[in-house]
Amino acid sequence: MAISGVEDDDPEAVRAAVQWVVALVRSEAVRALQPPQYLTVSLPQVMPADVAGVEVVTRARGLMSGVASPVGDVSAGELQTWRLNLVSHPEAAPADSDVAANRLRAIAVVPMRVDESDPDLLALLRADPALLPEWSAPEPIAGTEPTCRSGFGAVIDDAEDESGREWGVLIEEVLAGGKSDEAGLRAGDVIVSLNGVGLAVARTSREDPDDRFLTLITKLGCGDAVTMEYVRDGERRQTGFRIPEAPIH
Repeated sequence: MAISGVEDDDPEAVRAAVQWVVALVRSEAVRALQPPQYLTVSLPQVMPADVAGVEVVTRARGLMSGVASPVGDVSAGELQTWRLNLVSHPEAAPADSDVAANRLRAIAVVPMRVDESDPDLLALLRADPALLPEWSAPEPIAGTEPTCRSGFGAVIDDAEDESGREWGVLIEEVLAGGKSDEAGLRAGDVIVSLNGVGLAVARTSREDPDDRFLTLITKLGCGDAVTMEYVRDGERRQTGFRIPEAPIH
């Protein structure tokens, strides 16, 4: 089973969700599952008294779209970074779907199958590999130089204060072996400056702190030093790392 949607800001909601999930695990419905069957369960993010029951539904699909936007300002002729922002359209969900059930505050249970492969197409492509193009690494773009990668190795987001002002870059997860790990950063740290440039932005700014951070760090060259000021448990600290010396083609 795959479980999602618990209202984890309230201990009572978590306790109620755990009790129900344990009962589900022990139910005859789960005992009857056979490979490759499984269930996805979406709990509405409401308080226990507001849950409107349990519905067996289908999975809503095609409710996401992407909107691309540039990250930061760049001069003509430079490489430009774009971000793809995913936009959800829950209002388009069919009535007999998990999204619609959650909108009505019901627990949505969706029977699923793991194996979605096509055995006929698998046999065709294996019998004639020439149907697929061969892979070949592209030649470097004319006029560009090999670059060094920082390998920052962290999942980041914008940090907001109680007033809604975005004041830095929140470290949500540190990946082992990356530069953020090397620099001693931890999940929950908030980076407030990079090489002396503040990351806080005004409420009216179209640029987010994480956009500014990515723009600054991608412009650094091979061997450049990176100095970061960050906040941990209310205390300001400093750390840093160095971009690798060897270019990566």
